[in-house]
Amino acid sequence: CLIVAVKPKPPVKDGHDNDDDDEDLKFQLPHSSSRWKKRLYSFLHDKLKLPDILLMIIFTLSLKAWVLIVMWFILAPVAHRWDLGPLGSLPPRLFGA
Repeated sequence: CLIVAVKPKPPVKDGHDNDDDDEDLKFQLPHSSSRWKKRLYSFLHDKLKLPDILLMIIFTLSLKAWVLIVMWFILAPVAHRWDLGPLGSLPPRLFGA
């Protein structure tokens, strides 16, 4: 029985310092962000300790997308109460498509 250990080759140096890979993955607001966005980011990141992926999702959605999401959750119980079915099937019923 012969057991052989092989030393792996070191990664190719590309001229970049790869020690700060974690810094590349962190979400940062643009400097041109409004003051309320910066305060909200500070609260969510520092106080609530939300992960960066959630912060990225929160701050990349537009205001219109947030309004649609909130309306979806507000109207879901109403649609259920009136037995209209899932909200995804409402537009064809309402607009005759």
